[in-house]
Amino acid sequence: MITISSMQLSSKYIPMKKKKSIVKPKEQLISKSLSFSGKKTSKEIGKKMSKVMKGKIPWNKGRTGVYSKETLEKMSQSQMGKIVSKETRRKLSKAHKGKTMSEASKRKNSESHKGKTMSEASKRKISKAHKGKKHSEASKRKMSKVMKGNIPWNKGRNNIYSKETLEKMSQSQMGKIVSKETRRKLSKAHKGLKH
Repeated sequence: MITISSMQLSSKYIPMKKKKSIVKPKEQLISKSLSFSGKKTSKEIGKKMSKVMKGKIPWNKGRTGVYSKETLEKMSQSQMGKIVSKETRRKLSKAHKGKTMSEASKRKNSESHKGKTMSEASKRKISKAHKGKKHSEASKRKMSKVMKGNIPWNKGRNNIYSKETLEKMSQSQMGKIVSKETRRKLSKAHKGLKH
């Protein structure tokens, strides 16, 4: 019977190589993510990604307060100045057609905007962006159709505007010339109404 001493075993022992850690250091992950920033995805890969993601529920759907103020600010800044193509607009329009906001969502939306005031700089930007723009006849007809039968929010309500607001409204209308066609329409709309 052959016996092998512990000395002989230890001399033949070959230590195993240490396995590399699968978890990458944070620095490596950051540098990798930075190397991909700015790279455009090909249409073929984009289609594949779209196919894979279809039907999956986003992790943040219906969740609020998942991003910090700093993150939201960064997200806002990253989108600023981006021009959305007409093709993308058409796709977005098609995707949202027929969708209606639930009453709960409307309430949430309303509550989130309560107390918020727009800065003068923002007001000026919006005003500048809309100056000179005119609605087409088709758009006017659509808006008219949508608004028909709706009761104005301020109908029959008094003292809803401050003196300053009323003064501003008065000043904005001063010097405006109303066409004969508009006068006829206003006259027709107000006939039979009692004040």
